[in-house]
This record gives sequence, C-alpha cells and structure tokens, in this order.
Amino acid sequence: MRPGGRPHSPVAAVVLVGAGGLLGTCLGGRALVPIINMASIRLTFSYAFACWAVQRLRRTRPGMVRPFRVPGGAFTMRLAILTTTAMRGIGLFEPLVRDPRLPLEWLPLLGWTALGPALLLIVRRRGESAL
Repeated sequence: MRPGGRPHSPVAAVVLVGAGGLLGTCLGGRALVPIINMASIRLTFSYAFACWAVQRLRRTRPGMVRPFRVPGGAFTMRLAILTTTAMRGIGLFEPLVRDPRLPLEWLPLLGWTALGPALLLIVRRRGESAL
C-alpha cells in the first residue's frame, strides 16, 4: 500500500482471480485441466495475432513511430507466429488423444468464436463503428 492508503494494484481484479483460483482448487484437476487448456489456446491465438498485426503494420505503415524494437526483426515475429500456431494446434488436438469424444475445451471456444462475429454483425447493422 502507498502511504496514502490507496493500493497501486487493481484490488478487485486480484481478489477475483484469487477467489477463482481457490474455487478451482476445490473443484479438482478434472475441472481445472479444461479451463487451463482453453485459456492456453486463447492466449496462443492472441499472441500469434499480435505478432501478425505488428508485422503487417511494419509492412503497410513503415514510417509510423514505433515505441519498441523487436530483437531479430521480421524473423523473430515469423518464428513467434509459427511456434504459437504449433502450440495452439497441440492445445486444440491434445484433448482428442485423451478422449475421442468432443473435447470440453472446444465448447466455450466454439461459443466465443460464434459470439464474436455475431456481435460484429449487430454493431455493423446499427451503423456504429466496430473499433
């Protein structure tokens, strides 16, 4: 805490994550593994997409001021896209090795994947800017 009594950290977020972790511990490994796998798949997708976006911006807007430099340049970004895509593939298909039925991890992923374009379509029909 700061001397004024107000913390620097987002207290509500920290408490929520801590409570979620405690609840997950109570649920056991059978509940935690699909949740962790789903989060990993989403994280690798986000990271690969961010690397792709940086690479595209550097190609389409070369004069834009950059607040950072990528060590290794385009090679590092391509390597990051390749490795995170491979990790995502492993995360997606590893549950099929454990059990040939529809993996539990896929249900929320399919739901969120359907929800995104649906919300984008709603926003575009209203005539609002999506970004």
